[in-house]
Amino acid sequence: MNIRTKSAERFVGNCIWIKSEVLEEDEAVATLRAGSTYGHSLTMANEALWTLDVRANSSVSDQRQIAYVRTRDPRTWRCRVTLPPNREVPSVEILACQERTTGRDAIRTKVDTNNNLSDELLLDLEIK
Repeated sequence: MNIRTKSAERFVGNCIWIKSEVLEEDEAVATLRAGSTYGHSLTMANEALWTLDVRANSSVSDQRQIAYVRTRDPRTWRCRVTLPPNREVPSVEILACQERTTGRDAIRTKVDTNNNLSDELLLDLEIK
């Protein structure tokens, strides 16, 4: 049995919580339909007592299936956020599900901060 989660979450360096999910309207989804448009949401929260700069680079595995609509490169979305202490900041980029080739895809998000913390999230998606 293959169970897909609707989000990928990680607590980076005991100070930054990050969540990656694909939204259809306001609902997180794990299955995308060809010909539909979604939002790729990154929500970051700073649990540290100081402000942190966070860079998140998200990329898709196969841009023939899913692609970012408003970025220079449809395979990647680069997001930079300054997080004050005890604050949560959401960011959303438009993601188009263009066609079904393999039935699966993934969004890989690499996160790094100005205090040398880094980690990676992988959000697996089903394409119908």
